[in-house]
Amino acid sequence: MKYFYILLVMIVFLFSGRVGAQQVAMNNEKERPSGNVYSEIDRVSSLLISDPQNEKLLSERSLMYAKIGEYEKALSDIDQGLSSHPESYRLYYTKTLILLRRQHTKSALEAIEKAVELEANENNLYLRATVYASLGETREAILDINSILALNPRCDYCYLQKALWCSD
Repeated sequence: MKYFYILLVMIVFLFSGRVGAQQVAMNNEKERPSGNVYSEIDRVSSLLISDPQNEKLLSERSLMYAKIGEYEKALSDIDQGLSSHPESYRLYYTKTLILLRRQHTKSALEAIEKAVELEANENNLYLRATVYASLGETREAILDINSILALNPRCDYCYLQKALWCSD
């Protein structure tokens, strides 16, 4: 039952993280026309021609590549972004999501550790807690949840997650 909840939280978090990255990359407040992932990849690729080191666009395209299972291209975009923006916690966060989809949990932990080192915000700490929990390191996961609660005492989902991990 413990692994079911961890898996459920990871799935929810992965899908919510992908939407957030797409929203960050939007240049204007108009909604984008709906289309398939391949047309979106083409759209972002055309924008990258004029700005090949744009970290938001590289992150967005890498998530789209991951969505269609092209993980090598996704990680290539992240590595390209990190070569020009080594202090971008957003790129490390996205790299963590991609590595989790590939089930490379230990590598994902390394990436999210770097993201937290650069920016210890609520999203980074929660993703690291989720990675810790998936590795069976519940104590470390709860410590990250406690750090989030220190930043944001009104984080309702943190109390729920902490209760779930403490009950196991």
